[in-house]
Amino acid sequence: MANIEGCESPHSYFAYEMAICVFLIGPSGVGKTTFGEEAVKKLEAAAFIDLDEQIKRKDPTAFSTAHLDWGKFWNVAAAYMVEIEEKVAGSVSIKIIDVGAGCLQTDNASAFFKN
Repeated sequence: MANIEGCESPHSYFAYEMAICVFLIGPSGVGKTTFGEEAVKKLEAAAFIDLDEQIKRKDPTAFSTAHLDWGKFWNVAAAYMVEIEEKVAGSVSIKIIDVGAGCLQTDNASAFFKN
């Protein structure tokens, strides 16, 4: 598995393990969730994941204090994205992940999405 925290080419893990992965990135209220939910209705073998909602469930403190420690928030988000792939590997060919804008607050996160 790739070292996502240090961003030593984490995209390679997703590129080889995920058939298609679409990341929806943007501020609250722009329609990421609506788009993702509607896209999944029209695509076979697709899954929509709202990363912020999953982080709220997995680590509520990381979510509620993200603005104080974006690095911790990104680490939780990156770990959850790997967990998602492990759970749905082979069961869906398209993953649409609503990432939100918070995941772009660190250099490691920005590098992950640029690659």
